Amino acid sequence: MTGSAAPAGALSKSTDQIDNGSSSAAGNTFTTNMQIYAENIASTGCNNALQARRDAGEPDVPIDEALLSLLPTQIVTPPPTPASNVTQMVAAFSQFSPNSQSKALLLLNGPSQPTVPSTTSRILFTASDELPASTSSMDFGYGIHPFLVQLAMHKVHIPLTLFTSKSTNRLHRESTTLTQKVIYTKNNTKSHILDVSQFPSELTIDVADWHECWVRNRTFLEEHYEPALAKRWINHYLHLSHQDDFRSNFAAIRKFDYEEHELRQQSPSF
Repeated sequence: MTGSAAPAGALSKSTDQIDNGSSSAAGNTFTTNMQIYAENIASTGCNNALQARRDAGEPDVPIDEALLSLLPTQIVTPPPTPASNVTQMVAAFSQFSPNSQSKALLLLNGPSQPTVPSTTSRILFTASDELPASTSSMDFGYGIHPFLVQLAMHKVHIPLTLFTSKSTNRLHRESTTLTQKVIYTKNNTKSHILDVSQFPSELTIDVADWHECWVRNRTFLEEHYEPALAKRWINHYLHLSHQDDFRSNFAAIRKFDYEEHELRQQSPSF
């Protein structure tokens, strides 16, 4: 069964070469490990073919071909390189006096520039982004009626409903028809104040009127309350008006607002 084909990877070798006593390594001088790798791969393929013949029961099958040893690896030490220009400059710089070193650094780096801290402004729009405001506005509105100031002077709680547009118009246009109450102060002084019962209850006010009342009430606070107290009530309004789901929770917000006013109100002066 000599002359059978060698398996893939055996390159040009065959078992016939071994039968004839020829060896691919005989008389060959390999100068690189790459050549030895190729020769050993071919020998391994041939040895596998020989083993297949033995497994098939063929007699007198030649022995396997020995694999070649790799050449010793040579470590090449590169020749020392001369010192670079940078190294030479550093060596020379170290010989300078401190004063000379400072002057050399100044020449290399140039005059230092002041560092301006970078700040990211949160201002996105300025007056230059808009047209000038019109000066021909015809806005008109009633101010705070003296009846409300008189109530405050006597420490009487002013219902928020007295600040609606409807109540404001009524106060200014129908003041002579409104009912007044006669009171006597603690000094037994007779006075007249507005009867607030002729105006709607604070607990019946709707969302739109509640905001409208607080706009007028804020003007009243800033004019007639000390700054710290006015700020506290304005913050109270801002806190309530920024609640989530304001409309659906308005009934509870309105009640809380009313009770806070009632709780903080001092006793009347009569």
